[in-house]
Amino acid sequence: GVAETIITPDFMRDLGLTSLDEVFKFVPNTGTDDPQLGTTAGNSSLFSSVAYTSRGFSVASAQRDFLPTTAPADIYNTERISFTRGPNAILYGLGNPGGISNAVSQRANLNRPSYELDLKLDSNSGFRTSANANFPLIKNKLGLRLARLDDDRGSHFKPDENLHRRTYAALRFQPWKKTIIDATFED
Repeated sequence: GVAETIITPDFMRDLGLTSLDEVFKFVPNTGTDDPQLGTTAGNSSLFSSVAYTSRGFSVASAQRDFLPTTAPADIYNTERISFTRGPNAILYGLGNPGGISNAVSQRANLNRPSYELDLKLDSNSGFRTSANANFPLIKNKLGLRLARLDDDRGSHFKPDENLHRRTYAALRFQPWKKTIIDATFED
């Protein structure tokens, strides 16, 4: 069998987690690596957004929708994050004997509109705003999801520049009952 942990946005919201590196603290047999030390994984660190260890192996490939990515996973545009541990993890995308993490991007919903606005402030003058909206353009055929993130973690060190601005769009088209075409964009 495969040891797998699924982290949902509800779980992340309940604990105040927003990014993949914060989620690692709650995944069994997993911890963050020090990027200054390099990686012992067989994968290129070119595709790494967060290096981590799983079951004692260094893992340098974070994935989004089973493709290597340098964009860090964030709750503002993620449906779920899965962690597969052990040698069977190599069955899914670019693998590693220690395991693999995969963030699944949000998809447009073809049936119902939804809107979400999130605001967080902290004592270090940090702020985080995210907005997410889903629009069914043609019911059961075409949908659009838009998301925006402005995140400044703030710090007691001044001046502090740690601003992240990201925009995400997902389009889903279902021309026939068994055919779905998804397109996503992130800047």
